[in-house]
Amino acid sequence: MKKLLAFIVIYLSFFCQLKAQNTDLYKVYLKSGLVIKAELVKVIPDSLVQIKQYGMITNVKFKDVDSVVFDESRVTTVVFNNSIQKAERKQLLDSGWSFGLQPGFTAGFGGWGITSSFTFRTSLLKNNGKKSMYGFNLGIDPYYLYEQAFGIVSMEGRQYFKKNTTKSPFAYLTAGYGFNITSPALGKDGGANTSLGFGNSFRTRSGVIFSFMLGYRFQRFRELRNIWGAGQVYTYNNINRFEVKFEWRY
Repeated sequence: MKKLLAFIVIYLSFFCQLKAQNTDLYKVYLKSGLVIKAELVKVIPDSLVQIKQYGMITNVKFKDVDSVVFDESRVTTVVFNNSIQKAERKQLLDSGWSFGLQPGFTAGFGGWGITSSFTFRTSLLKNNGKKSMYGFNLGIDPYYLYEQAFGIVSMEGRQYFKKNTTKSPFAYLTAGYGFNITSPALGKDGGANTSLGFGNSFRTRSGVIFSFMLGYRFQRFRELRNIWGAGQVYTYNNINRFEVKFEWRY
C-alpha cells in the first residue's frame, strides 16, 4: 500500500508542470466503503491525502484510505496571450447624420462691465464623408444683463482639418435668426444670430464624439424704449460676446 502511494507522489512530481493542461482523476477507496472520484492534489504518507472536487480541496486522513486508483485523464486546452488588446475606435467622421448637445457659456462687455450668461444648443449635422459637416443648430440663448432670451434657428457648418482619424481640430460657423421669446411681439423683436470659431473633436472609446469650441457670437435684437423727449421708440441693439461650448455628439 505504501509503495503504491509513494509511486503516486513521484508521478505527480514528475508531471507537475503539465497540470495546467492535463487534469488526472483518481478513485479514492476509503475503508468505510465510500469511493471518491477526484483530482489528487497532495499525498503525505502516514498523514493525509489531499483531493480536489468541484474546485474545493478536502483533506482525507491517511489511515482512512484503503487504496488510490488512477481513473481517467481530462485534457483541457490552455491558451496564453500576453498581448494587450486595445478597443478599436471608429473614425471621427462617419458619413450620415448625427445629433449633438451643446451646453456652454458666453462672456462680454455690457453697460456695467463684463457680463456672462449660460447657453444651450442642439445640432443635427450631416457629414459629407470627407472633412465637412453641415446641418441645423437649434437652442436658446438667454442674456441676463439685457433681460432678453432668444430661441435660435440657424444653419451650421464645420470644416475639419484631418480625415481618417479619431480626433481633429475644426472651424465652425453658424448663421440664422434669434427669436426674442421674452418680447410680446414674438419674432419682430429678434434679429440675426451668428457665431464663428475653432474647436477640437475626438471620439471616445464608447463611440461618443466629444468636442470643445471657442468662438465669438453676434446677436442683434430690437427693443422698445422710453426716451426722454421722444417717447417710446424702437432701438436696435447688438450683443457681441465670446463663447465657450462643449458638445457630446451621438
